[in-house]
Amino acid sequence: RFSPCFIGCRVLALRKMLLPSPGAASMMLPARQGVFMFDDLKGKVVVVTGGVTGIGGAASLAFAAAGARVFAQYLGGGEELAAVEKAGIATLKLDLTEEGAPEKLMAAAVARFGRIDVLVNNAGYSLLGNFEELSSAEFERQIATNLFGVIYVMRAALPVMRKQRSGHVINI
Repeated sequence: RFSPCFIGCRVLALRKMLLPSPGAASMMLPARQGVFMFDDLKGKVVVVTGGVTGIGGAASLAFAAAGARVFAQYLGGGEELAAVEKAGIATLKLDLTEEGAPEKLMAAAVARFGRIDVLVNNAGYSLLGNFEELSSAEFERQIATNLFGVIYVMRAALPVMRKQRSGHVINI
């Protein structure tokens, strides 16, 4: 069986890296070409898929703390959903593997904020179990989410970014 510890450790490390203190919004990322500095995010619109739990939830909170206007897509969330919404992050429950869902996500983000400056493609699905015991349907669901979902979301976001003549896509 696969261990979820690795993913959990990555989430904790990301939270510590991005939100080390209440004053995290003033912290800056390394200044390299193509990398945002936190100060550059004030007022930017960031769409995060899988943006309520795990790495996506931590990223949504970090972007919001840096002054970005965040739109987070999710499928489930519980307590994490409440924390993200309390931080002022707009949310939309949507299954990105359903036809037309990525377009609905982008349309909702543009309707809410008027533009999309950054897309963080983070939504993902993990299979846990012995490889040889997993069904074809389970593999197909994983490919639909982790490969086609990413492609479809980018395909829906790029026309908006082209029209704006700007935008960034981050695939996790």
